[in-house]
Amino acid sequence: MKTRALLGALPAVASAACISSGDHSTINNALRSGGAGAVVQLCENALIKIVDQISFTADDQEILTQNSPTGSTRATIQVAPGSSTNTLIAGRFHRIKIKNIQLDGNRGGAGFEQATIVNNDIGPCGQSGYNDQVIFGSPGTTVNNNATISSSDYLGFGAINTVDGQYHGSYAGVKVTNNKIQEITGNSISGHVVFPIAVNGWTGGLTVSGNDASGVTKPKSSFSHASHCVDPIQQVLNQNANFVYFPAGVTGSKNLQSDFVASNGNMTNFLCTSLPLSDSKVFQKGQLDIVSDSGHFTDLHGVIAQYQGDNNVVVLQAGKPVWAIGHTLGPGCSKPSGCRMRFGADGNLGTCYNNALQWSSNTGGRGSTMVVLNKAPWIQIKDGSGNVIWDTTKSN
Repeated sequence: MKTRALLGALPAVASAACISSGDHSTINNALRSGGAGAVVQLCENALIKIVDQISFTADDQEILTQNSPTGSTRATIQVAPGSSTNTLIAGRFHRIKIKNIQLDGNRGGAGFEQATIVNNDIGPCGQSGYNDQVIFGSPGTTVNNNATISSSDYLGFGAINTVDGQYHGSYAGVKVTNNKIQEITGNSISGHVVFPIAVNGWTGGLTVSGNDASGVTKPKSSFSHASHCVDPIQQVLNQNANFVYFPAGVTGSKNLQSDFVASNGNMTNFLCTSLPLSDSKVFQKGQLDIVSDSGHFTDLHGVIAQYQGDNNVVVLQAGKPVWAIGHTLGPGCSKPSGCRMRFGADGNLGTCYNNALQWSSNTGGRGSTMVVLNKAPWIQIKDGSGNVIWDTTKSN
């Protein structure tokens, strides 16, 4: 009912002619000159290539394809090659509308009140870990009948996200209905999607019903990995759960469809998941040269290996040390770091402080490859014939 009243209240301040070509500045100039209530019409089949974001400038503005087609003749707003923009259309204003548009090549982000986002195709969408439609503090917003399509080269983190932990905003009257969300291969909610719907930190009542994730790829371990996530997230991923929630994190009345799975602990930071990880990594001689405290140098299935700020090389499994060289510097490596770890061109693995050798595998002149494993003995050095000439059992 609110939506129908809203449509009737919009002033008809449409552009005299539709826009057939141009870039972000073409649309931005039309929005600025039109002011509140401006309706910017794009011609059917128009292709608008942008290198910067399009920004609403006032309340009640609208961007749409002339004659409101619903098929392939809808105008396309496309991210131009080389663009660094990470948001296509933005603006914190009331009752703005994006209608009958195809958004191609990145994700849409907006934080609006009583916004309406309808009949759009959004995608291919960004790089790994990114979101397509993000709604911040948007009471009365309707997100309806959109198709979100992820690039075949990347995995999307979320298709439609209502998040507002930082701003403590309201979601009163928000409606997300009849949308199609595609990740890699499917439609509706299907394909390579780690958690199609995850609920935590929600207050004031919530209804989630009638959603279908039967097309989501199983097992999830075939396309995703959660070893860097907190235990509750790891557990629901291992259960291949699609709809998940943390009971203590949802207050007020709730009506969740029957296939929701409750976690046994607080699920935080869903960005922790990654692509599947391998069981080993091979370094050629001369390939590894890092300073201390520069993060892990190997990330495997269940295991990471890192060079720490005290000059120690450590392998961790499930967050717990399983092997270390044990050669540390009491005062640390200082800042900027004076410590380096090298698997050098001579085939020797060693650590140095201010170019003075601290620890060595003593494989100089013999080592060819260094292999890091996710099981004991964790690290091996092999000669040119593939024979193991050193491993962690010989580290001291």
